[in-house]
Amino acid sequence: MVLHHILPRHVAKRIGSRSFAGSSSWQTSIRYYRRPLATTAIEQDPDDSTSSSSSQPHGLYRLLTQEERNLLQEQRKLTEASRQLALQVQSSNSSNSRNTNLDRIFHSTTFLQDLHLDSTFSVVIAGEFNAGKSTLINALLGNKLLETGALPTTDSITIVAAATESNDDDDDDDDNNNNLDPTKSTPLGVIVHSVKDLPLLEDLTLVDSPGTNSTWMDHTERTLKLLPSADLILFVTSAERPFSESERTLLQSIQAYRKSIVIVINKMDVLDTSGGDHGQEQKQAVVDFVTDKASELLGARPVVIPVSSKDALSAKLMEKSTNTNNTLPSERSTVYRRSNFAALESFLKESLTTQAKVKSKLSSPIGVAEGVMTECLQILKDERDELQVDLATLNIFQSQFEGWKKELQVDLALSRETMSQLVHKEGQRCELLLNRMTHPFTTFFSWTLMDTHRLEEAWHSTKQEVSPHRHKSLKEDLIDQVQETANAVATRGRAQGQAVIEYLGKRPAMKNRSLVGSVTAASRFEDTRKNLGERLSTVVESVLKPEHNHVDKDRLFHNLKQTALLSSSLEMGAIFSGLGIYFHLIDPSTGGIAMAVFAGGGGIAYVMGTSRIAQQYQQQWQQRAERIEHALAAISEKELDRVNRRILDGVAPYTRYVESEQQRIDYLQEQCERIGSAARTLRNRINKL
Repeated sequence: MVLHHILPRHVAKRIGSRSFAGSSSWQTSIRYYRRPLATTAIEQDPDDSTSSSSSQPHGLYRLLTQEERNLLQEQRKLTEASRQLALQVQSSNSSNSRNTNLDRIFHSTTFLQDLHLDSTFSVVIAGEFNAGKSTLINALLGNKLLETGALPTTDSITIVAAATESNDDDDDDDDNNNNLDPTKSTPLGVIVHSVKDLPLLEDLTLVDSPGTNSTWMDHTERTLKLLPSADLILFVTSAERPFSESERTLLQSIQAYRKSIVIVINKMDVLDTSGGDHGQEQKQAVVDFVTDKASELLGARPVVIPVSSKDALSAKLMEKSTNTNNTLPSERSTVYRRSNFAALESFLKESLTTQAKVKSKLSSPIGVAEGVMTECLQILKDERDELQVDLATLNIFQSQFEGWKKELQVDLALSRETMSQLVHKEGQRCELLLNRMTHPFTTFFSWTLMDTHRLEEAWHSTKQEVSPHRHKSLKEDLIDQVQETANAVATRGRAQGQAVIEYLGKRPAMKNRSLVGSVTAASRFEDTRKNLGERLSTVVESVLKPEHNHVDKDRLFHNLKQTALLSSSLEMGAIFSGLGIYFHLIDPSTGGIAMAVFAGGGGIAYVMGTSRIAQQYQQQWQQRAERIEHALAAISEKELDRVNRRILDGVAPYTRYVESEQQRIDYLQEQCERIGSAARTLRNRINKL
């Protein structure tokens, strides 16, 4: 934010020529003392509509109307809400750089509040070391109050403020005890200079920062922490090295706080010898360069004032030494006019009206809150971008896991099909046995009625025919297949679990640099092997009971024998009918009919009987195969679900973490946007005052 945003438009556009001086009596008393630097966050009562440092309104707060007091209360509530929200964002963020920025905002120094100066309009002079910041303040005061030099001289935060009544009461004591030397301040000290009767400091405080880009890095950090407390920032750059890279970085940091900024190009006197008319062409080139670069960075054309603080201070000191009447000369010296310092003083006088100070005091913390929300939104965006990788990881995992489930289901179906085929083939043995007994036809009757030993041998031989590689009983073959299935499920489940954790380990959800979640122990998959094997074996044993082999065979042989007896009895009737015709015991026509009936009946009894027996035997085993297949399918599906749950439970913390993080980011982003919107609305209301 540049100054145009808070000051009257006609003032921001016009730089006057009158000197901000007034009576010389403002220089009659300059006092200083040293206080320790506070580094904790500002804690204000949101319900306090005036100041957190005193029960009675003071400073600019004493001038507030009721409407402005209400706005101040809303501003403090909004600032506190943004602070609490930022703490939530910060607590879960692992980015040191982002957290450092938030720390600078919310753990900025509280010296103004400690010194009861928080109700004044604070002007922070910021810039690189040796840019002439202290000289600029001395020129504003017309007195060499602050130490200056080529090396970093301001190693502490220095405050220049108007003297208070308590200072006046202590004048006598200080006259007797003047041992407070500001040059003895420690790097952690705050030096405060109390100045009497200076109109510039009415409800205004000047703050000199240690400067940046020096060999003392803590100077840069303390300067950055100082910026959020400013209502106006005089950004000082040097004509010797205008708008360096470190100054661009500093100005970008200031912009994040939505502060009012005036750029002062100091040390313009070094260009006096760069050409004719005291280097005017080179001076204008420097001004244009700084203006263009600052406009690019800030997104708006800022107020840029070129000055020579050194010449202005020299001129004022010379005027002071020659002016015995303590009045301003009717015409300022040539050196003072050439310094262009009158433009800066006139600008401060005309722009920093009481109303402008009040509006800035109300809106400045809102800019900080907006900066905090912008920083928080960027943190959340970074977290969301990283979380997208985790979400993609989960999606890929889900896709691969579904593919693995389908593959395992197919393998289990093939295993069940294999066992079902073994049982189905058992039902084909009767048909194979009957085929062997039809060549010749009499074999059926001889084996079933007389040579049962040969029938037994033929029956056992059909076992090899339905399963050439079977050297065990059907039950044993099925048990072996069951164990293979159980081993396959357990092995593949364990392998999948290990593959999942290895895959997730390549891209884990990071929280304190550790993977969230773990895979179920491998021993649990051994339980799967045992449980699945036992349950499938129980199904096989319940369907194929040991006595079934003998019962089925005996029933088969009995049915074959009954069919053979019936068929042979009918065939014998045909034979006897033929013999009766041959021996003329019966009428040939009647005997022929009887012989045909008996012979046909015997053949029909054989064909239908064997067909019925083979069909019944096959249906019996088909029913058993279906029972086994259904039972195996139910058990396999249930055990597969258990394996799936174990794998999913192993990564459930990871999944829950990613989902909860997504919800948290969504919630915090919504809150940041809400506070940002409220800040813009409140700013607009303040601007309409």
